[in-house]
Amino acid sequence: MSSISSHSNSGSSSKLDRKSLRRPDQFMAALSDFFNELSKNYRAVLAVVVAILVLGGAGILVSSRKEARAEEARNALYLAIQAVQADAKRVAEAEPKPVVDPKAAKAKQAAPVAASPETIEYKKLDVDAEFSRGVQMLKAVTEKYNDSRTVFEARLQLGDLYYRHGQPAKAVSWYQEAAQGAPGPFPKSLAFSSWGYALESSGKASEAIPVYEKAINIGEASLKGDLLLAIARCHGLLNDSAKARSTYDQILSQLPNTEYARQAEALKAKL
Repeated sequence: MSSISSHSNSGSSSKLDRKSLRRPDQFMAALSDFFNELSKNYRAVLAVVVAILVLGGAGILVSSRKEARAEEARNALYLAIQAVQADAKRVAEAEPKPVVDPKAAKAKQAAPVAASPETIEYKKLDVDAEFSRGVQMLKAVTEKYNDSRTVFEARLQLGDLYYRHGQPAKAVSWYQEAAQGAPGPFPKSLAFSSWGYALESSGKASEAIPVYEKAINIGEASLKGDLLLAIARCHGLLNDSAKARSTYDQILSQLPNTEYARQAEALKAKL
């Protein structure tokens, strides 16, 4: 019995060995063939590997250089804004000081306002003359770099500088360029609306209306009320009361129970 059992176990073991070895044998043969082919074409394989490494390294280098260039642009914009603020401070400090009435010397007088950029923020000035260094540096950013967000900010800064200091006609082109190269929906809508305000303030209400409409079509809800009021205002400036009234009605229907609706209702009543 033991010999039969032993023989049976031996046969079973032999049978399992043949099955278990069949696939490893095929795998090893295939692996051997692969390496044989690889050795025959090692130069081509080496060329492919080298090409992959070179392309990967080049991609990393380009990405690194691009980020370094963007960082350089951001630094240049920061320095340009600092220059504008320094120009503004210089102009503010040069403003005539308020004259104290000697007759009222004993009376309580308000403390003089310290000179700061905020005191001249909306004062009419010759921007190119008074902010020459800051303007040149901002323009350099727009000309030298291609980082869309940084260039957008520089253009917007230039537009704001001219607009706030009473030169809306010079602001128009900067807002237009900012709108055309804006890096996203909200910045684009903001630039379009600023472009419209500059046109309107330059006496070009008919040109401002389609710009305001483009700003609305971008879809930024937070700006819609102001833009519709601006469109109605432009129609009023063009003596088109019917279109102004229609725009006010649009505000009342689309933005009910808002400050914009209250303004529209009051302005409509004056037509």
